[in-house]
Amino acid sequence: MKSILATSLIAMLALSTACSEKKAQDKQEDQGEAAKTEETGENQTGDATGDTPAPAEQKLTDLYPPAIGVYPLSAPDVGRSLYFGFSTDGTEKFEMIWVYAVAAVPDFSQALELPEFASQAEFDAFMEKWAAEFQSRPEMFDALTKLQNEFAFKVDPAFLNDAAVTIPAAATAGQPNYVKITQKFFARRYTTKAVGNTTISATVDGVNFSVPVVITGYTTAGIAAGKLRYDAPVSADAALNGCTSCHGNAASGDAFAKHSSDYLAYATDAEILNLVKTSTYPDGTQLNGGTHLFTFATAADETNIVSYLRSFPTSFDKLQPVAEQPAALRLR
Repeated sequence: MKSILATSLIAMLALSTACSEKKAQDKQEDQGEAAKTEETGENQTGDATGDTPAPAEQKLTDLYPPAIGVYPLSAPDVGRSLYFGFSTDGTEKFEMIWVYAVAAVPDFSQALELPEFASQAEFDAFMEKWAAEFQSRPEMFDALTKLQNEFAFKVDPAFLNDAAVTIPAAATAGQPNYVKITQKFFARRYTTKAVGNTTISATVDGVNFSVPVVITGYTTAGIAAGKLRYDAPVSADAALNGCTSCHGNAASGDAFAKHSSDYLAYATDAEILNLVKTSTYPDGTQLNGGTHLFTFATAADETNIVSYLRSFPTSFDKLQPVAEQPAALRLR
């Protein structure tokens, strides 16, 4: 849960400017000069001039072939289940938004030596050349176009409503030209419709994947009670302290980053409550040095605070400045 940056919903895929050990041009050294003998200095191939034609420059897209796939930029993560709520009387909305890119990126893992970039400008120049080569090779560019046109998520309409979301132009404004050539951003909004277990699934290049989704029922009264506790002012009684003094309410502050429904979707109810009460993340690390220690008068109060947190709007609904690039994750 801690690792998911909801403020990073729209960003270029995380291709680091210091992603590797070697310069790309190291891969392009002339290997065509025939060896010469120490005695005569003549070309061993019998070339009387001693000159050997330089080999054709190898394309960057051959050195670093494109990895074409679907890259989530926000929840859900195919690594674990997602957890959402549903008000048992249907009066509360529980939503999430999945922002993703269908993209082609250099598959550096396929190369024996990786390029090293001394600056962002050097990286951008490399990517502009790589993207131009990619676009000029029909077999590669057509594969990306096909995936963009055919890829789709599938949901069970009994549990989830699925709708396309228009990404604001401002969210992707200023992206380099190579991003426009090789990447296309999409988003889907999911609204829960019933309690139970379901999946979000899709097929990528013939490979099926599914993300388990667990939808828990909460009462409207419990959500309202949780809101009262969340919005409560600082009190001498720790069991009455609210959250807004640090986080703001559901429409302000950093609540969109830390309490949004798509951020908390990675955590179970028990994990959320444990973090609130003990300042401990699921991986055992501590929040704020272990100082986030809330207490509750009753078990019902504990349930209510989780119910309210589940009902928060998505972080997408209030786009935040990009603080860090999210890690790209191929689904195949």
